[in-house]
Amino acid sequence: MMKRMGIFLLCLGMVFLEPTCCRTTGGGESRKATPAVGAQNPATTPAEAIPSPPTAPKVGFLAPDFSLEQPDGSSIRLSDLRGSPVFLNLWNIACQYCRYEMPNIQRMHDTYSDRGLVVLGVNEEDAAEDVLVYMDRMKLNYRMVLDRDSRVGHSYLVQGLPYSCFIDSDGIIQSIYIGELSRVKMEQLIQKIVE
Repeated sequence: MMKRMGIFLLCLGMVFLEPTCCRTTGGGESRKATPAVGAQNPATTPAEAIPSPPTAPKVGFLAPDFSLEQPDGSSIRLSDLRGSPVFLNLWNIACQYCRYEMPNIQRMHDTYSDRGLVVLGVNEEDAAEDVLVYMDRMKLNYRMVLDRDSRVGHSYLVQGLPYSCFIDSDGIIQSIYIGELSRVKMEQLIQKIVE
């Protein structure tokens, strides 16, 4: 009985200690977490001086702004698209579920762009040349930007791809969906933002 209790306590300690010593990076590898340069020690810093962790974008709130390059080198800033509803879709080439939903995203672009919808694909971490080849192969002609270092993915606290965010013409998030969207569900969410 004491041996089982010891094993249980050892396992419990490993569960609670693991998150404090390691973190997983985007590529799946683990590395020791190190404090940022100039980071303050929470034990010696007043609570009000410690920055709070970022919060995930929320329905009913302004979408976090960003500016990213398109494969041709020109830039798009999300806030410059205010006045138009935006279907924001984060993806990458290796994501099979992203690939499955892309023909439907293209259909939504073809169907709703004349009603003001801007479809903006945000590619996570692929090279511009690879994205252009992929877009050509998939016959995609909606706007695409490159998030080479996953800045947007981090600011939106993306935990999985595909990640879709439906933003109204005032820049307010109306819906967030994580995972592959069916054509029917995608159209329902787009109709909420297209006037």
